[in-house]
Amino acid sequence: ERMANHDHLTGLFNRHRLTGEFDRLQRLARETGKALLLVAWDLDDLKRVNDGEGHAAGDTYIRNFAEALARHVRRPSDERSGDAAFRVGGDEFISLHLDVPDGASLIGRVHTSFESVSAGWVRSESLTLDQALTRADRALYASKGRRKTVRPAAGQA
Repeated sequence: ERMANHDHLTGLFNRHRLTGEFDRLQRLARETGKALLLVAWDLDDLKRVNDGEGHAAGDTYIRNFAEALARHVRRPSDERSGDAAFRVGGDEFISLHLDVPDGASLIGRVHTSFESVSAGWVRSESLTLDQALTRADRALYASKGRRKTVRPAAGQA
């Protein structure tokens, strides 16, 4: 079960687990009237690290970001609370946050631990997972290359 739901390099949840956690947290958001935030993260310098220092250094870089992100993800105290973090691709991550209405402060806190990451966020209570991922991805790429620039999805500011 662990191998099916977790990324082997970082220990975070994987893409497979994202759908179930999104559905669970979205259901809780709707039941409780709380916000559900989806944040898309993309490492800015992984290619440079891999090309200049080798893939082992790149793996360390990925693990370092995963650890920084995990420090800012609240652990659920029960099935009705919490956040979740996922590695969904080589240098791509997603995090979900229940009862966090604005991504700017969260992303700012992560930047204090790991600056070389771009991020975009979207409120997701009424979106499908695909819609939320698309909108957060657009916001992420609007901020790409501008350190510490945080972009909400269109209509979220």
